Amino acid sequence: DERDKEGSLKEHKIHYITVKDLEPSTNYYFSITSGSKEFLQKDELFIVKTASVIQTPSPSEKIIKGKIILPSGENPTETAVYITSDNAQTFSDLAKGDGSYSISLQSLRNADLNSYFTFSDETVFRLLVLGADSLTSNARFNGSESEELPAITLGNDYDFTQSSLPTASSSASTGFSYLASQESTPGKNPQINIPKSNQTFIDSQ
Repeated sequence: DERDKEGSLKEHKIHYITVKDLEPSTNYYFSITSGSKEFLQKDELFIVKTASVIQTPSPSEKIIKGKIILPSGENPTETAVYITSDNAQTFSDLAKGDGSYSISLQSLRNADLNSYFTFSDETVFRLLVLGADSLTSNARFNGSESEELPAITLGNDYDFTQSSLPTASSSASTGFSYLASQESTPGKNPQINIPKSNQTFIDSQ
């Protein structure tokens, strides 16, 4: 986990890693072992393909920021935030201890990763928040929205595309897709088996 870089391992309900120094346009295969469970994608290794290099500069420098709070008003202990739009890839951030997050859209690409994602003031983005205690929130905002989104209370959904201040509603479907995983061979300690040592990958930011 990124929070364990100093060698002091802690238990986490939400895990977050960034893998660096991968080759462009290359397939990488991996499985994930946590405790005594190994997670695969339908009995097969997960596969990710790195994007090709884009020679042209990104058309956007927009950064989306905000804050997540618990229903009690306290800061969440662990929270992951995801942003996407129709025909766009998904970007993410691990919220800080005070619940704040920041996601740059500068390198956001189309879903096929072949070009940068171009958006307008009318483009609708979707935001998904995952909390450590199974609380989730969904929000919608458009490209004209201020870079600083209103605070989100975990467990509620928001539509910031409305002209008036949106009313929070109970969380429903996320609109985000996930890789299916299942248990397999027992293991001892949390580890990524593939890529092996000195093999890494990075998201396309």
